[in-house]
Amino acid sequence: MPDCSVYVTVINKTRESLMDGTSTATRHVSKWNSFPLTISPSSSATFELTELAYLTGTQGTFTYTIRDSEKNSLGTVQTDQADPYNGENKVSYTTEAPAPSMYNVTYRTRVANGEWKSNTVDLRGHPVHVEYTLDYQTTRRYRFQITQITAFSKHPIRNSRKELIMGNHILWTSSDPDSYEDGDKGSFQPNIFAYDFDTQVAATGILNVDVEPVDPELFGAEVMLYGTSGGNRVIQSDRFLLKPMTILAHITNPDKKAQPFSWYTDIDWGMEISLSGVVLQRYGPGVSRLELYFIAKTIYPALESYIPVKFLRGILPALNETTVQVPPLPFFTQSTLHIFNDFNKIYDTVSGVHGQGADIGTTFRYVNCMDQAAALQVAAGVMVFAATTWILHRPFGFINPTKLVGVGNDPQLPTRPLIDVNNPFFGMNRANAMVDAASPNRTEFYCHVFNGHSRPWVPATDPIYDACSGPSLGAWTMAQYAANVIDQNRPHGNWQTDAIPGAGVVTIDYGHPVLALDNILLTTQRPIPESLSQLVNVATANDSPLQVYEGWPRLPSWLKATLGESWDIEYELLSTSGAETRALWVISNTNSNDHDAQIRVNVNVASVSTTNRHLDVEKSAIVVRNRVSDILMSTQTDNIWVSDALPGLDGVCLHYADHVEAGRIVFAAGNLVLDTAGLSSTEALLQILLKLLNQTVRRDLDVLSSPAIPVLERQAIRLGISTGNITTVNLEELEAKVLIITVTGLYVRFSVVFSVSCKVASAKADCDGNGIVFDRYIVHEVDDGEGCIVEFILVTREIGRHLIRVAVADFDTMIGGLSDVEVDVVDAEEALRITDK
Repeated sequence: MPDCSVYVTVINKTRESLMDGTSTATRHVSKWNSFPLTISPSSSATFELTELAYLTGTQGTFTYTIRDSEKNSLGTVQTDQADPYNGENKVSYTTEAPAPSMYNVTYRTRVANGEWKSNTVDLRGHPVHVEYTLDYQTTRRYRFQITQITAFSKHPIRNSRKELIMGNHILWTSSDPDSYEDGDKGSFQPNIFAYDFDTQVAATGILNVDVEPVDPELFGAEVMLYGTSGGNRVIQSDRFLLKPMTILAHITNPDKKAQPFSWYTDIDWGMEISLSGVVLQRYGPGVSRLELYFIAKTIYPALESYIPVKFLRGILPALNETTVQVPPLPFFTQSTLHIFNDFNKIYDTVSGVHGQGADIGTTFRYVNCMDQAAALQVAAGVMVFAATTWILHRPFGFINPTKLVGVGNDPQLPTRPLIDVNNPFFGMNRANAMVDAASPNRTEFYCHVFNGHSRPWVPATDPIYDACSGPSLGAWTMAQYAANVIDQNRPHGNWQTDAIPGAGVVTIDYGHPVLALDNILLTTQRPIPESLSQLVNVATANDSPLQVYEGWPRLPSWLKATLGESWDIEYELLSTSGAETRALWVISNTNSNDHDAQIRVNVNVASVSTTNRHLDVEKSAIVVRNRVSDILMSTQTDNIWVSDALPGLDGVCLHYADHVEAGRIVFAAGNLVLDTAGLSSTEALLQILLKLLNQTVRRDLDVLSSPAIPVLERQAIRLGISTGNITTVNLEELEAKVLIITVTGLYVRFSVVFSVSCKVASAKADCDGNGIVFDRYIVHEVDDGEGCIVEFILVTREIGRHLIRVAVADFDTMIGGLSDVEVDVVDAEEALRITDK
């Protein structure tokens, strides 16, 4: 009598379990015997399908769900087999997603005592033996795609296009993959992670990556996303079940770091089946440019409103750029070396004046110890808040032979060898950098500024860092520093009583990795030495009611027509605080072979207002006097300044004396201070200055002695900028002097719109604290041509009420105007309570 049974063996070669087994006898006179509900990983099971009635044959199905160790379903396998008495034998199987992408099912059969055959069955004969094998599939590469990468920037950062980036933002999208590349290495969407040093980088460096399967067989497959750079895997996700989703990808290399670092590279994204390691095929673009920074959670106050990406690129070397594996230098040492070795800057060997112009701004090419100490203080501030003390040592003394930042034997060589200097104010002739120690022409540091680690500074034990001279890299305490740097045979002063910790830096300018010194707009006269006071009195006595100096913001439009086509602007800055406006240009003649043939044009306009919105002439004059005093006080040599009337100038000015091999002219008139510097002499500089003044001097009998302050009138609030669902609220009807705005949520962009009574050269918004960050302003023209509309775009960062002060500067006079706005930032629940009321 024939045996019409089906004898089944299931071999599970995977690390997953076959669970939830179900079996059905589709031929009712059949029965499954010894059917297992579960087949463990790397094991097998044997069972059979038998007939219950003579000469009826058998047919039945069974199904298993493939589950991982966490009981996640990874698809199903269903079989169908038959050995009828009359009819054809049958063996088949089906799988449901995502099993086809992850697993391969094969079978072999034998009928009666015949030979085993793969993936087929003899149609006649009894009984049927079938052996199913479940293994990982390694032949077909199914497809996935990456659509977007985002991250959360803990600290605001401005990219090289001056765009503010903060909170959650897009780093890359597949729809426009190349638009984020900034030069050879950078990105227009950099990101800052707030990092606890010496902890796992992967816990902080988290990217949000949007992924989706392209082939339907991949839905639900257990996969892992990774990113490689230079063939090394540096980013990796946890295992996840694939569907259209956002997953977290962690930066896994490096493991830990003890100091700030940057991480920028092109990431080649891939995905693999997590259990088999089979690499999937990426569909569409998948190489993304990433520029990431890991700095302290609490940073220096000057950086809190935003950090320029150029600053971070300068002070934080990228890990992936390191070709020689050497022990890293301590961060303060590394920063000091970088700032000292920045050959874009040269110590001012003429007068030692600092490059800040005593205001928020950018450093000119020529710098002094204050600029270098400020740069180092803020650089250190990305590792730990208040890491260094800004130390003013006054008086200092004559110096032993040392190197000064950027002072080399050939200023036209970008990597020029530095020369020894013991006569820091040798002028332009480098042959005088080293003189006899007893020479009567030898100059000294009247004062010197450097950095002590830490704050508060402990002179007896804390190391000294000096990025201006030396450099000093933290190997000395204050006593050792003074003994090694100051010429003990010709000393001046005593550091033990005169090394004074100072406030240091309060803000940072966007243009370069260079900082502004501690500065407060004083409307009371600052005390200065009598010898300098006499110079200031003469220089600020100009009072010419028949002429006004205006139109400086238009300089880019008339520079070439005035000086010639070969003149270009190398750097430009126009900023206002409302009470004071500053314009700064660095211009150069491209036809000149002299690398140092630049001219700095620095225009400061004071505009302290009266209660009736007119210029407070008396207080503005004090601001002008203080500005001139700042310029003189920053000069560290005697007999350098002369006060007299230069040919062509209407009034008395301050300028470098004829024996000084550099040009400098400082002119004050009314509420304006014009400070120009550059070229080989004051005489050469004067010829350029007179041409510039011909474009900016206005002689008009009708000019008022007290010009009006620009008037700002509130117009509207625009909400929903972050989402694109913009709502405009018209506010022209409101009468409150201080406008209170309610904005819901953090990292939300909104704007306040003002009408302004004049054309605007510059605008700005400052928050009392860090609860709201100023993004940018937009100027809209008006139909009648009178005045304009200015929109201030802001971003919320902290819950609570915040005072915003917006400022504009007149396009012609540079006189500034102010207005205050109060903003309540609330969470969603608070917003609902306000709405209910």
